[in-house]
Amino acid sequence: MEKFKKRAKYIFLIFIVMIFIGIATTPSKEEQKEITKQEIKNLKEKLQKNSVLDVETNLYTIKQILEHEPNNEKLKNEYKKYTHLDNVAKSCRIETKKRDKASLHNPNSYDNQEYKRYGWVNEKVYIINSTFTGKNAYNVEFKYNSEYKCIIKKDGVTIEQNYFRKI
Repeated sequence: MEKFKKRAKYIFLIFIVMIFIGIATTPSKEEQKEITKQEIKNLKEKLQKNSVLDVETNLYTIKQILEHEPNNEKLKNEYKKYTHLDNVAKSCRIETKKRDKASLHNPNSYDNQEYKRYGWVNEKVYIINSTFTGKNAYNVEFKYNSEYKCIIKKDGVTIEQNYFRKI
């Protein structure tokens, strides 16, 4: 019983010391505000250095800044723009996959899609190049490659096939 009491005292003292260290090392409100200001400044610099065509990174960075500056209208508009571009890219990938499947003699044999190259050429054109396998009418498996161009227009998005070929 005596050993238990000794251990309990040591554990209690260690706990008190840990609490004291935690309180002593916690930054003050002013220090925390300064840290946050520096983080926001770094994020804004990163955003300026990023390519306008790096949609995913810019979207993530703007979202982080908006957590600290929710009333920043300029960034809200940028966030809407990049969200739209991100949605277009996702829709383009889904639609081109459907088109690739439909191009096969046996659409159910479509498998192993791999995006070789994709990205924004400019703020209106998204290119997607993919490789996949599928079977022909004789049930022989082949590897195919396709490339599409998704173009944002005033009345929506159009998708043009650059090529579809057996490789």
